[in-house]
Amino acid sequence: MAEGYGRDTPPIYSGTNEEPRSAGQPLSDFLLQLEDYTPTVPDAISAHYLHTAGFNTTDPRIVSTVRREEQIKILRRKERIAATR
Repeated sequence: MAEGYGRDTPPIYSGTNEEPRSAGQPLSDFLLQLEDYTPTVPDAISAHYLHTAGFNTTDPRIVSTVRREEQIKILRRKERIAATR
């Protein structure tokens, strides 16, 4: 077995004067920042299409993540259309 296998993830230091953070902390911080965001595509629509595609989840964070990706695709498509005109 490889040496160090199964060890906890080492802490991440974001600065010299800050407390050490776990590897999952940046993701948690990012998700907290996105809670105030008002989406173009509502979570209910994203959840419906996820369910229709066979992806059943009760975790609202997953639905919100998929919704954000949909939003990015919509914005990029709008930018491409605007660039061609």
